[in-house]
Amino acid sequence: MQILSPRWFGAGRVEHASGPTAAIGPNVRTALDMVETTAGFRVTPEITLRASYDTRRFYAASQWDHQAGTSIVWAKRWW
Repeated sequence: MQILSPRWFGAGRVEHASGPTAAIGPNVRTALDMVETTAGFRVTPEITLRASYDTRRFYAASQWDHQAGTSIVWAKRWW
């Protein structure tokens, strides 16, 4: 995570895993790839707005799966 200013932040992650090709066959993709990004804005010390984008390509898949999301996070101590 990287703080861009007192109220803006961004985070990202890339993940890759691969397996042996001999068990499945030489023409089948045997890797898993994932990319995740998030950007956020702290409105007040208690409220944060976030937007994120995830994409992944599973083993043996030829297409990428895409997801987008938003959230409002409220955090306050009660004691």
